[in-house]
Amino acid sequence: MKKLIAIVVVILAIYYFSVPSPMALELPETVLNIEIKGAKQLFISQVPILMYHSISNSGGPWSELSVSPESFKEQMGYLVEQGYTTITLKDLYLHWIDNEPLPLKPIVLTFDDGYLDNYTTAFPIMNERGHIGVIFPYLNKVGNVNSVTWEHLLEFIDAGWEVGNHSKTHMDLTRANHAQLDREINYTTKVFEENLGVEIVSFCYPAGRYDLEVLEVLENSTLTISVTTNYGIAKAEENLLTLSRIRINRSDYLNGFIRKLERYEN
Repeated sequence: MKKLIAIVVVILAIYYFSVPSPMALELPETVLNIEIKGAKQLFISQVPILMYHSISNSGGPWSELSVSPESFKEQMGYLVEQGYTTITLKDLYLHWIDNEPLPLKPIVLTFDDGYLDNYTTAFPIMNERGHIGVIFPYLNKVGNVNSVTWEHLLEFIDAGWEVGNHSKTHMDLTRANHAQLDREINYTTKVFEENLGVEIVSFCYPAGRYDLEVLEVLENSTLTISVTTNYGIAKAEENLLTLSRIRINRSDYLNGFIRKLERYEN
């Protein structure tokens, strides 16, 4: 009798484990893969774009634009601790226009003007933490005193950074005629592309100055995304040629940096 019961138990067990469960029938592997892929392409409608200039202890009337190396290290460490992932403006454009995937907590770090300390100080600090950024040198500054060189810019690109156009002379574009605008925007884009061997897609307005004529030239150029000095978080519903940024000042230190980010985290 015991032997008979044991045989019946074995038969029932074989039947139970050989028949697919209703859950398995409802959720085949293909559906699961589609769901996972969809989760990776979650649309992110707003992304903080931080604005830096010099990473140094420089003084003078523009000292607020210079963030100390010590503060910068703390800020970059905070981004790691909070799970932020740095991306480029091109990445952001491709997400908003073509729905290319982004990490769940993206952030863009931009550096205006092309100071040498962007390479000697900011670059190694960011590399150690796995960060990338977008550097905006203006053409006439490249290779000059206290400025990045073409070789430095190629190193940035090799490390995954983006190089953008910040004009030729850093002039107030709202005071430029059409020929000057063509030189400051289109001609300069071509020079950067010829020297760096990459497509230049982003632009940064000198001193944040622009008007309708400047925008018209940009709209008819090969540039696709631009940043201003307008304060705030960048949003997909904005004009992609006038995106807002969050300026990081010397006096922010770590606490001010955190407050500026927390303002837009929710």
